[in-house]
Amino acid sequence: MSSPVTPVFETKGYCRHCGKPLTQATAHELNGVFYCGDCLTSFVQQGQSPAHPGKAALAGLIGIIPGLGAVYNGEFLKGAMHVVIFGLIISVISSGHALGLFVPMLIAWIFYMPFEAYQTAKARLEGRKATGVIDFGSGRQQTAPLFLIGMGVIFLLIQFDLIDMDRIVNLWPLGMIALGVWMLIKRKDSSSNP
Repeated sequence: MSSPVTPVFETKGYCRHCGKPLTQATAHELNGVFYCGDCLTSFVQQGQSPAHPGKAALAGLIGIIPGLGAVYNGEFLKGAMHVVIFGLIISVISSGHALGLFVPMLIAWIFYMPFEAYQTAKARLEGRKATGVIDFGSGRQQTAPLFLIGMGVIFLLIQFDLIDMDRIVNLWPLGMIALGVWMLIKRKDSSSNP
């Protein structure tokens, strides 16, 4: 309980380096992470980045646990999404449907999470903006939203038994081939247009 004489400061966050509670006046945000003024000053004097060397490897190592690598990098929403996607894949596999599609998807997801955590931590360490492993485009391109809408429509049709899941499972490699061709075309176009 505070007295009327003692000012109350609301904590905005905690310093990523030393853990000191930060108020609106003392918080310094850098790449979405809070640091105190003392830590930022010491980083500048030592000529190093606020992220410590070796954190990228640690992020990759703990990224094996679903969502933890993203949380370690300060991306809490991404970490929650990793856990949700991992749980959805596990629940579909445990139901016994489409094992030929979802078991390889689970294996790919298990390898993706630590790789993505490592790449994000490495980019932040080097002072670059962290991007996803698969670049779905930016600006006016709407690839990611259209992909999600398409997947939602497919799963809705499956839910109402308008599409036979066994046929989709047998044809899922065609989706991987189409994605690979699309990525090659996009890369070729971006390299020819500097």
